[in-house]
Amino acid sequence: MIPQFTLPSNDKKHIEFSSPNIQMAIDYADLVADMECEIATGYLDKLNISFDINDKNTSSATWTAQDRIAALLWVFYNTNEEPFFSTSYKCQCGETHHVECDWGDLLEEFSQGNLNQTQETRLTDSIVYKVTPFYGWAEQHLEMMRLDLTEEQEKGILADIKVMRVLLQIEFKGADNSTFESRIENAVKMKSTLSLAEFKVLTEKVNEYNTLNPHGLNSIVSELGEVTLLTPPIDCANKEKEAGEVEPTRLRLHFRGNDYLPKVN
Repeated sequence: MIPQFTLPSNDKKHIEFSSPNIQMAIDYADLVADMECEIATGYLDKLNISFDINDKNTSSATWTAQDRIAALLWVFYNTNEEPFFSTSYKCQCGETHHVECDWGDLLEEFSQGNLNQTQETRLTDSIVYKVTPFYGWAEQHLEMMRLDLTEEQEKGILADIKVMRVLLQIEFKGADNSTFESRIENAVKMKSTLSLAEFKVLTEKVNEYNTLNPHGLNSIVSELGEVTLLTPPIDCANKEKEAGEVEPTRLRLHFRGNDYLPKVN
């Protein structure tokens, strides 16, 4: 049985997960790696006992990106007998170290926050906005944009993704903000409205919001909207180095579908 999960972004929202079953392992056997955010939404929704297919507000697409990756690790950790992994890394001491880590150590660094939108702020005479969290539906949209990356169009698409990464965290007053689709449409429209100076202000406000509202597991969200977990600090294993001579290292972990989805052995 999986213990109750509390959303890192809202300590009043408790989620009851069912355990993954054989059919799920079969359904996800043909994982398309490039569609992992979309797959994660479907997977979490299937496991969420309270999910209602007729109510989008019950979907994990409405959770923050940090909520989602914490939930995925929570389910994985509580349904696997040996939730360990081994990896190697190039240490600051110059040597390559091999370490075994416990996914549970990442959960030990779990932090609870209660996120809200910011107060309305006036950008110009005609533009008033709020900053909102980075939600799962926005994470999915950026993933879809990344699928269009080609060598010929890489610079343009990368720039577009970075712009949308900011605008998808902005709710504009007077616009229709009632659905995921309308929020995305608003962001697209604003690309033709905002000046570079105005966009710079919004970028700074979004970055400030994200810095002031850490929650969930230690992680990094890139400019492209990709979430990467961080391990707890790992001490240098070089016995020739004195204690404190080499700073502990946090490794970046790409916790992906092939890590957490159920498998038939």
